[in-house]
Amino acid sequence: MRRSLIVNDDEMTATANSTFEVLKKFVTLQEFEYRKPYGHQAERFSKGFVLARTTNNLYYLKDKTGERRFLPLLVDKGRQAANPVRDLTPKYVKQVWGEATHLFKNDDYSFNLTSEQQEMLDKHRQTFMYTDDLEDSIADALENDWADRDFLSSETISLKVVPGVDLAKNRKLSNQIANIMINRFGWRKGMRKRNGKVSRGYLKKGNTLK
Repeated sequence: MRRSLIVNDDEMTATANSTFEVLKKFVTLQEFEYRKPYGHQAERFSKGFVLARTTNNLYYLKDKTGERRFLPLLVDKGRQAANPVRDLTPKYVKQVWGEATHLFKNDDYSFNLTSEQQEMLDKHRQTFMYTDDLEDSIADALENDWADRDFLSSETISLKVVPGVDLAKNRKLSNQIANIMINRFGWRKGMRKRNGKVSRGYLKKGNTLK
């Protein structure tokens, strides 16, 4: 890996055997250490590669807090313009390397994204995010029933998506809803006072307590 530019995890075989927390940490690291063959101790090296993973599972992003570390690329044979065997000639490869080297040496590149580009990327990632029935129900309600709401009480959400369930007694389900509202849709916990009564629930991003 130390001499590679791209490390391929075919069918995500390697990363599937580790927890997502371990994977996130490894992807984020700028340095890593390992012991060379016959070495007496581990050495630290700069990580000069990116991790590429292939999978047939379209909805493979399952952690709402870690998907920003991944850039999904959906292949489409119907839109293929060139053949990797026929068209990837040594001359073309040298040309790509030459252009990349020129950009690098002249510092003529940037990884910074505009707010519009970041928004497009976030929407693109959502295409590959795994969702369950509960998350789909909340998404539908937010889009169709609560589009003009900036505050939702826990009771309102419960009656709509899990009628008959007391969230105060079902902490697991309550935590699931909180995770979806906060990490998927960007709401945050808060409260509102109406008619002298305080309701706890979720505030839409950008709104304050009233």
